[in-house]
Amino acid sequence: FVQPDADPEGISYHINQSKVAVGSGRISGKGYLKGTQGPFRFLPEKHTDFIFSVFAEEWGFTGSMFLLVA
Repeated sequence: FVQPDADPEGISYHINQSKVAVGSGRISGKGYLKGTQGPFRFLPEKHTDFIFSVFAEEWGFTGSMFLLVA
């Protein structure tokens, strides 16, 4: 709770993988169904808990901003 990065393989694993997914999308994203975090099971329950992370990885910053504004 206080230091989530203190145990990267434990309780904060999913949060860290979510950050990796969002960051790897960059500006334009990797492309539809071209992400790596979701299909390779780094993000379990990607269709419910981490849907924004998967979307941000595939569509990037521009797609994420469009989603948030629309």
